[in-house]
Amino acid sequence: MRREHELVVAMMAKGCLFTYKERQQLLTLIGDLIAGIIPRYRKLAEDGQVELSTTPYYHPIAPLLLDFKSARESVPEIDLRCPHLTRAVRSACRSISRKG
Repeated sequence: MRREHELVVAMMAKGCLFTYKERQQLLTLIGDLIAGIIPRYRKLAEDGQVELSTTPYYHPIAPLLLDFKSARESVPEIDLRCPHLTRAVRSACRSISRKG
């Protein structure tokens, strides 16, 4: 979007003090892009180029983000030094920090 759309390129070059019209045009562009996400993914899925999966809002790893030792509630004998577990927690933390 930053390189392909003239409006965005121009706004990035301008940097600030955008007009009402520019902001409206940007919101329209964003709306158009969002509206195209599902049809694009549907086409990719039909063509076998992408597989979609979802994660529930309350992901099972969420308690570990608050207290790593909470893993023992479900698996008392768990080795908390397990590299797979720590990688999963770090990955989830990175994902959350990018969204926030």
